[in-house]
Amino acid sequence: LKETGQPSKEAFRKVASEIHQAFSQIGFVYLINHGISKEQASSIFQKSRDFFLLPLEVKEKYKRLPNHYDGYLSPDKEILQSGVQTEMKESYSIGNSESIFPSQEDAPGFKQTCLDFLSPCVALCRRFLVVLALSLDLAEDFFLKRHKELTKYKENPSSLRILYYPPVTNVTDPTTVRCSEHSDFGTVTFLFQDSVGGLEVKTKSGEWIPATPLEGAILVNVGDLLAIWSDGLYPATPHRILVPREETKKRCSRSSLAYFVLPDDIVMVEPLDGSNRFPTVNAAEYLSSKLKTVLTYI
Repeated sequence: LKETGQPSKEAFRKVASEIHQAFSQIGFVYLINHGISKEQASSIFQKSRDFFLLPLEVKEKYKRLPNHYDGYLSPDKEILQSGVQTEMKESYSIGNSESIFPSQEDAPGFKQTCLDFLSPCVALCRRFLVVLALSLDLAEDFFLKRHKELTKYKENPSSLRILYYPPVTNVTDPTTVRCSEHSDFGTVTFLFQDSVGGLEVKTKSGEWIPATPLEGAILVNVGDLLAIWSDGLYPATPHRILVPREETKKRCSRSSLAYFVLPDDIVMVEPLDGSNRFPTVNAAEYLSSKLKTVLTYI
């Protein structure tokens, strides 16, 4: 999927077939040769880690506001599963150049590094949406038409989310996790992991298996809306990140980058085979309803 010349139709269809196989079986796939360099990922990991190590009062200056998709979220502002009291993670979300960013004084180079990384993510997403359509025997532009405004926050909530999981110390609540069990809300998610690992994926049989980081690979997974479009053929597979059992891993922080791809706000999503297994939903309304259940500050 590298943007180096125009791949042949055969190449597109070969990748589409591989996507179909992985998505229909588990809802996740490793993507390689995607065109985003190791250096680009390393740069944003470093800049984001510098930001997350700032004092909380500094980070809170850029906190995410109700009914907004960008900005900083401190620990426990998002709980993804009922019954969980603590999720040990922080995040910072951006959608475009007009998003909330920390000042150059507080976080030198943070804004530009994020924007430099977001641009190739958007380009990769557009190429992937073509392959995704082919994997379901749809017109090449089916998903492109429904994700026209990827960089316009007022029309499309797709965003790059930088996640930081601090070292785990003095945990007494047995429900504490780094990220509780959930499925993603949109079309697909592109996940860049560091080498620490910890992500687990739930198989159809109910077994939890590790999604081990592969150097240079992006992990792509199906979101709820794609599951609806595909009438469940592509499942939105639950995943989680538990507190590590090993003391050495507990003392390690973890970082990841997630580019959440969602349809334009006006898009109506329904099963493409005409079934009534899933109800028709509006993309914006579906996201809003989901966020109200997981964000504790709304």
